[in-house]
Amino acid sequence: MQKILFPDLPKRTPEIRITPLIDILLLLLIFFTISSRLRWNPGLTLDLPQASSSVPVDRPLRLVVMIDEEGTMYLQGEEVAADALGAELKAALAELGPESPTLELEADRRAPYGSVLGVIDKARELGLEKVIAFTETAEEAL
Repeated sequence: MQKILFPDLPKRTPEIRITPLIDILLLLLIFFTISSRLRWNPGLTLDLPQASSSVPVDRPLRLVVMIDEEGTMYLQGEEVAADALGAELKAALAELGPESPTLELEADRRAPYGSVLGVIDKARELGLEKVIAFTETAEEAL
């Protein structure tokens, strides 16, 4: 039997290529930087009323209703007609499950008072016990 002789190849030392790793890390950095700056708020600018007793709140389960200065209502960022708000709130409650969520009410300081009370009334009819009205602290308003 004959032996087949192969030429001696130089042994390559294993190496870690850092360039692809850096590319991936930069892409992740860009992704998280952009996504952390995006707010859920749909671009509706509200002029919240001031309260010196404002405190931060914990937000586990929440429904957000916003009312602008013309009285237009938004539920979870989607525009909702005032007469359809009850049905939309009921549907949103069904999606969130059996726990009672917090209703966060963000109303412009010039919003019609009747619209604000209408939202609170609908929330009470549906059994929502926790309603938070957002305000600005005196320092934020300056």
